[in-house]
Amino acid sequence: MRTHFPLVLLVPALALATAGCSCSSESASDTDHAAPRGRGTDGGRSGTDGGRSGTDGGGFLNLDAGSWRISPSPVALTVNPSAGKPDPVQFSVSGNATGVTWRLSNSALGYIDQNGLFTPNGAVGGVGEVQVLVGGKVVGSAPIQVVIAAVQNGGTPGDSTDAGAGGLGGVGGEGFGGAVSDDVLAVLKAAASADAGLAMLYPYDQTVFPLDLLPPLFQWTPAKAGPIDAIAIHLSSPPYFDYVGYFGRPAALAAGTDFVRHPIPRDVWRAATLSAAGSTLAVEITVASGGKAYGPMKQSYKIALAPINGIIYYQAYNTAFVQNFDSNAIWGGRFGGATLSIQVGADAPKLVAGKTSADRSGCRVCHSVSAYGDRMVVQHENGPDTSSYDLKNGNTETTPYATGTVGWAGLSPDGTLGLANSIDLTNFDSNDGDTKLYDMTTGAVVPSPGLNEFATQIGLPSFSPDGKHVAFSLWAGPGGAGITPNDGHDLVAMDFDPATKTFSHPVKLWTAPGADQRPAFNSFLPDSSGVVFQRHFKGDNDDPLASWYGARSELWWVDLATKTAVPLANVNGLGPDGRRYVPTGPNDHGTDETLNYEPSISPVGSGGYAWMVFMSRRLYGNVATSDPWASDPRTHDTRVDYTTKKIWMAAIDLQTTPGKDPSHPAFYIPGQELQGSNSRPFFSLSPCVTDRGTCTTGIDCCTGFCRDGLCVPPPADQCSRVDEKCTTTSDCCADSHARCVGGFCSVIVR
Repeated sequence: MRTHFPLVLLVPALALATAGCSCSSESASDTDHAAPRGRGTDGGRSGTDGGRSGTDGGGFLNLDAGSWRISPSPVALTVNPSAGKPDPVQFSVSGNATGVTWRLSNSALGYIDQNGLFTPNGAVGGVGEVQVLVGGKVVGSAPIQVVIAAVQNGGTPGDSTDAGAGGLGGVGGEGFGGAVSDDVLAVLKAAASADAGLAMLYPYDQTVFPLDLLPPLFQWTPAKAGPIDAIAIHLSSPPYFDYVGYFGRPAALAAGTDFVRHPIPRDVWRAATLSAAGSTLAVEITVASGGKAYGPMKQSYKIALAPINGIIYYQAYNTAFVQNFDSNAIWGGRFGGATLSIQVGADAPKLVAGKTSADRSGCRVCHSVSAYGDRMVVQHENGPDTSSYDLKNGNTETTPYATGTVGWAGLSPDGTLGLANSIDLTNFDSNDGDTKLYDMTTGAVVPSPGLNEFATQIGLPSFSPDGKHVAFSLWAGPGGAGITPNDGHDLVAMDFDPATKTFSHPVKLWTAPGADQRPAFNSFLPDSSGVVFQRHFKGDNDDPLASWYGARSELWWVDLATKTAVPLANVNGLGPDGRRYVPTGPNDHGTDETLNYEPSISPVGSGGYAWMVFMSRRLYGNVATSDPWASDPRTHDTRVDYTTKKIWMAAIDLQTTPGKDPSHPAFYIPGQELQGSNSRPFFSLSPCVTDRGTCTTGIDCCTGFCRDGLCVPPPADQCSRVDEKCTTTSDCCADSHARCVGGFCSVIVR
């Protein structure tokens, strides 16, 4: 499992005031972020204010710790990482100190030993508590605040040497520039002038970023003043974190090429986002050109309370992992198609299905994945067969299905059942006959009362995370409940009883307003209250759901209770005022807000949000700028002119209001192969960890509970912490301010 920064227990004002509560007196704060499970995690945090004490000025709350007095208290430290290792602070406790245990509630700030010696790590700012425990109970506490003020001049040598599959840092570009001379430093520190040419291309303003993601590649337009010689990047999250990095032109940048993009060091981004968790991170970029400073370009990002836990499965053509097409790429070599995965936070994908072959027999694309990450079904490129992959056991491949039965099936959350798609989405007949429910282990048909009495042909079905609902586009069947099948123009939901396998209560969620539009690729929100879907516009061919050859699409959501549907405008690229914020450019990139397809939502919340992945053909700043439809390696050299067909992610508010857009601007998922044509993403959980296995939160565990870094059975007579299993909101610890979403206690960001 991957290890990252130590787990942060972010303590808000109310949690500080109730630190003696039995639900919060135990903590996983001594564990590490270890590739967590992904079912609704917010990193073990007990609150929503990113470690802030609840006061705008960074003041402390007065706590009555009874007879157990910790000194010094409070403690406020300002750390300059460039000035060397910060000095430790020795804490002591009054009263009978026999058998006490010391603990730091926000372990991202540093480390405290069992003698009460606290050593700040010098990278992460924020607030927390130094706590004394007796018998596992908190008996005394002292507030502590750490402020980071960091300055860097030039990148680390070697940072620009290894591009890797996903490009430098997993996001492309030329790597880091070197140190800036004193005279240029003086320019960058002086007052800057405006330059009409400067504008940020990526990331987007107001993007919500999770913790533990690789840093973005900052990208901007050329300055009208002339070539850029150096830049200053200022990251701040007052009052706890401030960083300024100065960088010259990267050595890998070709002579005569505009200096229009630059990364941020991984350790700096991690420290900045941990310091700003639950709050905002401000970014300002100033450039130096011809002895003058211009800018700054300003943006502000929201930082979620936690990492995102899960795996994204997607299909990729022209992947470097396999070669299995019998036709050559435009550059003369062979290429291949396969299904890959990216663990959220990784810097490169992994091969899941597909192999190198003399013909297309090794190609494995067109897939479906169960929500809990147990099973994936993938079609064969050279025929209508479909394979099953056991994702919990080394991706073992079997072929238990009759030809033409389960292509593009919607899988139940645990992958045991599959609701068959009955429309053909490819150039071969992958689905024959009427829609049926299948046992995905054996391929046998499962009797399903109520299904064919209403629908005989459905398109791209999906199950809700609780397994009690399905949604699909209705193509043919008897219909009923006021619903008449009309060739895939209606998005329909039905109830499903997992015990009896019975379908009932069909409801129409949305009807496409035009003959050239259809709903497709739907996915439920974690609490099963709504569905996101692709509103497809007809392209240049006759395929009604194609995402190629000029097809246009935007993402929408619909509330199940009210049947109210609206566009996810912030994801698509239109701000709250309806104005386009996604960049425009040549090569048919004038309306990138209509280049969004194939959404899939993680079945749990994380860090206060739901998370959606989707394919988009939009510009990726100035890294991938080819024509949206230039994704076929047989006609386009994707090795040097990267296709824009890539996977993106966006935060969705967990507390939704019918008729309002709950989405936020999207970000490019790091680690994808820049040369690859990537599509059809599924957002699933990592296979769960069994009892006593290592965990970060309850989402990692098959039991749903993680204590002291290990998966354990449900604790008796205790409330559920954030990211632990629940049935109702009353199961969640009151001081966590969480509610039960998708079966796990989740913080709601408002």
